[in-house]
Amino acid sequence: MKNKEKRQNLSKVFVFSSLVLVFLDWFLQYSNKITAFGTENRGISFGLVGELGEYLRYIVPAFFVFVGMWFWRAKGFRSVFWVLLLIGGIGNLIPRMFWGYVWDYIKLPVFNLWINLSDILIFVSTLSYILVGDDRDPNSTRDR
Repeated sequence: MKNKEKRQNLSKVFVFSSLVLVFLDWFLQYSNKITAFGTENRGISFGLVGELGEYLRYIVPAFFVFVGMWFWRAKGFRSVFWVLLLIGGIGNLIPRMFWGYVWDYIKLPVFNLWINLSDILIFVSTLSYILVGDDRDPNSTRDR
């Protein structure tokens, strides 16, 4: 019973932290947007694909968020990497739905690229998953 309660408390903390990250990114996008620091990103990912299509900007992120949530729930993915990927996707989807774009406010001068916190979460979670693999306990059969 104690383990179940600990897991539930940890889940609540994780959900709260996730919401804080999404809100923080939205706040940073909004505050940098009103001060005109950064750039508008109407592309799909890291500004790629540019003006491919009006609806594609909404469909692609929404598709990945919903497919990710489905995999997470249906297939039992409980990986931190998947959750961070979803948080990043949701963090970029919300401003895109309201403004039609995301606001990138972090300049990477080496690559001449603007990004935001959600982009960092997506990139780090994807790279970590590729390099580390599944971060679940290999002895656990609960999530398989």
